[in-house]
Amino acid sequence: MKNKQEDLIRYKDGNLYCEVADIWIDPSKPVKRALITHAHFDHFTIGCEEYFSTNETAILIKERVGDNLKIKTYDYGEEFKVNGINISFHPSGHILGSSQIRFIFAEEKWLISGDFKLQRDETCKQYEE
Repeated sequence: MKNKQEDLIRYKDGNLYCEVADIWIDPSKPVKRALITHAHFDHFTIGCEEYFSTNETAILIKERVGDNLKIKTYDYGEEFKVNGINISFHPSGHILGSSQIRFIFAEEKWLISGDFKLQRDETCKQYEE
């Protein structure tokens, strides 16, 4: 369990990590659980046991590396829980399927922006404030 001195999300081994959920964000090496903000390869690594992403991101990743991946997909704004943490994806406007990731745990809220774009782009959902 998290104590008051620890951050919900921290920088560990060159990546962002949520210890309470035991989940990594855009990991650069294979891990047990990975949240993927979008389908660019600097935000995705092959070999994770389980991935979480938006529907569009999963389609793009599978097109590039094949269907042999365990990816749980969610719509924008759809909340899901991992070890008691509420997590949801929200549009970042970067590319098709790209997202910011919101974490809610007790009274604490975190937003990981990943790559984002504020300009309007007809190829993807607009950045959500």
